[in-house]
Amino acid sequence: PAAAIAGLLCAIVLLIMRREGFGEIRSAAGVPQLGGVLSALRRWRSNRAIFQLLLGTMLIQMAVFVVVTFTTPILADRFGQGLDDLLWLLLRIHILAVPSTLAWSHLMSGASRQAGALFLLAAWGSVLLLLAFGSGSWMPVVTVTVIGCCLGATFSGLRGFLAEGLEEQNSVTLFALA
Repeated sequence: PAAAIAGLLCAIVLLIMRREGFGEIRSAAGVPQLGGVLSALRRWRSNRAIFQLLLGTMLIQMAVFVVVTFTTPILADRFGQGLDDLLWLLLRIHILAVPSTLAWSHLMSGASRQAGALFLLAAWGSVLLLLAFGSGSWMPVVTVTVIGCCLGATFSGLRGFLAEGLEEQNSVTLFALA
């Protein structure tokens, strides 16, 4: 039932977004969307820093997904979590990721980017330490809570770094690559 409710909520949000016009990607200055992306890929040397940031973003996302993926077997093996418990913990991650995305965006609009990145690095380090050495009945809930908060904040930070590095005329095209 929980998966059906989540799927229904996702479908409702997508329908509302489509009705409001979020589903349309408009091209800048009459350039076709695919042509704009291909053109940006051909001019990669002029946007080298942005492509390095995109590569870094991809590597960070892969690392985050590895941590999230391996959290489940660790919780199942070390703490005897059943499938129902694991699904509720996974739902908790996603529920916490949404407000943490918004909160992180709000906090970072006036704070140091370097301090924010170091804080997130320390938070992900605490997740790994909790997974490696945590014990007690509280550990799965605390670990998943920290992962949920870090997940949204990390992706919000990465999108913020990308948005700061883009020129306005390239933003639609390069966000399509992200």
